[in-house]
Amino acid sequence: MNELPPNCLKCGKCREVCIVEKLRHEVKFSVLERKDSFLCASCWRCMEVCTAGIDIYSLMMEARKNKQLPESFEMSIKNILDTGYSMPMRGIASIREMYGLAPLEHPSGRIIGTLLKGVKERLKKA
Repeated sequence: MNELPPNCLKCGKCREVCIVEKLRHEVKFSVLERKDSFLCASCWRCMEVCTAGIDIYSLMMEARKNKQLPESFEMSIKNILDTGYSMPMRGIASIREMYGLAPLEHPSGRIIGTLLKGVKERLKKA
């Protein structure tokens, strides 16, 4: 993103409530100065506090459209498509069994396909 809208007051309120920024500790006036729009958690907290009424969420989503997915996101999406889970699940079945937990069910491929339809299209193009 990097460029701020002209009506941004640079008050930092969006940054103060951003759960991602709390972990990153970067000195910025606005979450819109963030270089990686894919880190946006889409929680809309920034929009609740923006005194300039900027549609920060839409700007973040627009910034994502022309960018390559980060490699870690691609790996997570491929795992979801293959297994239904974002993280590799090797060894989880035996650990769950050891603790007396029921085996995990594989989510329906139809549900996963529907949820990730747009992302699947982007991966095919890449």
